Amino acid sequence: MSGERSESSLKGSLCDVFLTALASGQTAALEKRLGGKAVLSDPVNGTSQGGDALRAHVEKLAARFADKTIARDCLILGADRDVAADTVVGDDGELEYRVVIVAVRGKAREITVRLYFPSDGEPPVAAALPATDRVTLPGPVGAALDALAEKDVDEALGLLESEGVVVDGAGRTHARAEDAARTALVALCEAGMDCDPVGAADDGRVCAVEGNFGRDDRRRPGVILFYRGDSGLFRRIVFQV
Repeated sequence: MSGERSESSLKGSLCDVFLTALASGQTAALEKRLGGKAVLSDPVNGTSQGGDALRAHVEKLAARFADKTIARDCLILGADRDVAADTVVGDDGELEYRVVIVAVRGKAREITVRLYFPSDGEPPVAAALPATDRVTLPGPVGAALDALAEKDVDEALGLLESEGVVVDGAGRTHARAEDAARTALVALCEAGMDCDPVGAADDGRVCAVEGNFGRDDRRRPGVILFYRGDSGLFRRIVFQV
């Protein structure tokens, strides 16, 4: 991932190694990789930038993920940001929750890393993201976002394969074939799924859209991942909002 610092033992995309580095206690290497001007945010600890604040933030995240088993869902290397979707697996082998990591390359080799995961039942503390009008989305992705904003569940379902699934922010899977996907989408739309995209990463298999979701003054940052099927429709839509 060009534009990132590499003077640490952590190689490859920062998104690729971020969560496993936290789980294995490689905080010093991770701090070096982030650099002195990095911005880090998550829904529990808020946002920090550089110096002692960044170091403390990394330590808090390391404590949260210490010795956790991390399973990779997908890694998308984009033009200006990379996105990784990982799952935290419990001792029984079952999914505990999903974590989506977005690493955005800025000017002067500065990096911004945002983590998205359930906020332990408390209101997320992450602020809305700066708006932009420079995001271009593939047609089906844009159509899905429009349908969600308009609460047009039938239109959204029409973009999902017959055997496709919707995954909500808690990691629960809802199959279209069982009509559970409809129920999940209705609940998501009622919560407010108007999206102002701030960025996207797309590798042809998966398109991840990061943006501000909700209505009016209740905007919240989040990510939706659209997994393409062979049919041209989506086989899975994952909400981390």
